[in-house]
Amino acid sequence: SPLTHTIFSSLWGYYVGAAYLVHRSRAKTWKAALKGLFLASVLHGIFDFFTTSSSWRILSALVILAIWIWQIRKIEKINKEDNNPDSPSNVC
Repeated sequence: SPLTHTIFSSLWGYYVGAAYLVHRSRAKTWKAALKGLFLASVLHGIFDFFTTSSSWRILSALVILAIWIWQIRKIEKINKEDNNPDSPSNVC
């Protein structure tokens, strides 16, 4: 489904963008890109596993919902830290 692929690719993009903005290092950006790709791949595999099973199919929707809520909370945390100049930036 297009929605799930958007969510999984946003995980990967988050890690790449956060590493670039925080570290500005090519090596650390690559490491974060691989970490994000691995995380997105594992979660996509879990989603696919639940989707292919008729008795576990509802869990695939819960996986997507959990990722979505997790992403929103991360973004809210970053926005709160951006408004507080005394807090260190640790988004990865």
